[in-house]
Amino acid sequence: MNALLRHPMSYFLGLGLLIFGADAALRRPDAQVIHLDAATVDALRSDLQRRGEAQEASIETAIEAHLDEEMLVREARRLGLAQGDPIVRRRLAQVMRFYLQEEARLRAPTEAQLLAHLAQHAARYQQPERISFEHHFFQGDDAARRRAAAAKALAQGKQVRSDAFAHGRHLKAQSDMRLQQRFGVAFATAAMALPEGPDWHPLTSSFGLHLLRLNNRFAAGTAKLEEVAGQLRQNWFRQRRAEAFAAGLAALRQRYRVQR
Repeated sequence: MNALLRHPMSYFLGLGLLIFGADAALRRPDAQVIHLDAATVDALRSDLQRRGEAQEASIETAIEAHLDEEMLVREARRLGLAQGDPIVRRRLAQVMRFYLQEEARLRAPTEAQLLAHLAQHAARYQQPERISFEHHFFQGDDAARRRAAAAKALAQGKQVRSDAFAHGRHLKAQSDMRLQQRFGVAFATAAMALPEGPDWHPLTSSFGLHLLRLNNRFAAGTAKLEEVAGQLRQNWFRQRRAEAFAAGLAALRQRYRVQR
């Protein structure tokens, strides 16, 4: 044993181990502390509850995923992976855009604001002539006979039995284009030319035979508020956010100087 320790190779082996250990110690980065506070855990739990996944196991999985993400982000920053990366640049700019847009903290628009928006952008909300009607549908080999019998019964104020139709018996505010898409060009042309009233009219579509009664006709023009309220609200928010972003970007431009 003593002879082995006195062998020159033992000194080289020991020196090598010492150098390897020192190198490993020097290369080991200092441990970084990731603070997991109660607010972060509560936010993760609230997000899971919103999605109906608030089991304890799901919360622990979400916490682990959050910690893994934080470690990956820190390492990416330490290694400088985000510097000059166009994807990262676009993502950061997108996040900043959202931040500037949300700075306005918009409240839901009032009816008066929606009406003003509708008047300001009336051309955007133009609607073509539309009709509302009800119809009876007949198909099969004896469709013509059944429709003729139904026409007589309806003229006498009697109930009739007709076939089920995919779009229902009552259709409201249908434009010529919508009718062409659903029933075909010939049906749309004939239906749009019908007069309002209690009379039933025989029409033919790409599906089969119909008896149709026109209930209402709506003239072309600017839509009413109740007809486009949802679309108006979306467009109002979109415009306000665009204005908030433009104002925020203008303020940022005052803080930066471009050298070319």
